[in-house]
Amino acid sequence: TISWWKTLPQDRTEKLRAGLSADKEAEFLQKWRDQDA
Repeated sequence: TISWWKTLPQDRTEKLRAGLSADKEAEFLQKWRDQDA
């Protein structure tokens, strides 16, 4: 929850580790689009 997240030290909350980075997402989307072409 948000309340729990706010109790974590700043070094833990500075960078989210869930999901893809923007670079990885763009790379994945390009490959996905290319397979349909």
